[in-house]
Amino acid sequence: TLTGLLSDETANSFALVGQNNERHVVLRGQLDELRVTQKSLMPEGIEKDHSPQDFADLLVYINQSRGQPKQAHGNQPRLITAGSDGAYELSAKTAAIYGQDINFESGPDTVGFWHGEQDHLEWTIDVERPGWFEVQLEWSCAPYSAGNRLVLEHGAQRLGLTVESTGAWDQFSKVTLGQIELGQGRQTMLIRPDGPLFKPALLDLRAIRLIKAANK
Repeated sequence: TLTGLLSDETANSFALVGQNNERHVVLRGQLDELRVTQKSLMPEGIEKDHSPQDFADLLVYINQSRGQPKQAHGNQPRLITAGSDGAYELSAKTAAIYGQDINFESGPDTVGFWHGEQDHLEWTIDVERPGWFEVQLEWSCAPYSAGNRLVLEHGAQRLGLTVESTGAWDQFSKVTLGQIELGQGRQTMLIRPDGPLFKPALLDLRAIRLIKAANK
């Protein structure tokens, strides 16, 4: 049993980097199970020995060291503001893309090639009128690749979904994931695989729409 941060993922192997920068290369053929612990590698109770400023400095360092988003023709990450109807359009074109194979596909204007657990998209939203919003996902997925799980995260709020087939990669459907609450000001929204991928790819994502909830 090995625990660490997933790194250098390929089709045949991946590396786990543990505490003290210990590195273990694991062949996929030798793997019994791979799962997310949802726990930090930092020791429990570490916050008792450090000031709030220490942790603020740590967060700045983490954000600076995680790397830059991918650059692809047609993909232009930007600050997302509300439309005239109060809804927010989080499109593939405006997402910051992180990961190995994952990339923007011009033409269908989607983000595809989600092959790794660390692949994810981020948007920065500037919320003027806070409240509850319905989260609508527009995606496509071929039958042979259906069944993986995804999760949308906003702060401590999480909405999950098992990705179903839409019939083909060029056939798109829409589904409502649920509702989230947006506070006022700038904030980040992220979508990623919810654990290891058991099928070839997660989905082709065209857009996420945040629509003001009528019953809130």
